[in-house]
Amino acid sequence: MNTYNKSPVQPVKAPVKPEKSFKFGAVRAAIWKSEHRSRNGEQFETRKVVMDRSYRDAQGIWKNSSALDLNDIPKAILALQRAYEHLLSAPAQVDDGPEVIIEEDVI
Repeated sequence: MNTYNKSPVQPVKAPVKPEKSFKFGAVRAAIWKSEHRSRNGEQFETRKVVMDRSYRDAQGIWKNSSALDLNDIPKAILALQRAYEHLLSAPAQVDDGPEVIIEEDVI
């Protein structure tokens, strides 16, 4: 057993394809869903947004990069905004146990 791995969360399986992608021109924001299992065995999902830009190299081969040109920035903003809206409308199903409400006195 590896005693150096103290991570409280272990991935259950790697996703095969993104849950949803938003593409504007050469810029894409993809939402990836991962299932994890905590130390106590509870399973839960997380979602991450990965953004990239497609381009052709000198030989004409399609490649991806995380670097953006000036004209890519507005497209990246749109793609990230759509990804954000999707995440808000379809949140991950996470069971945090009973809801706890903390009330603060405003003075």
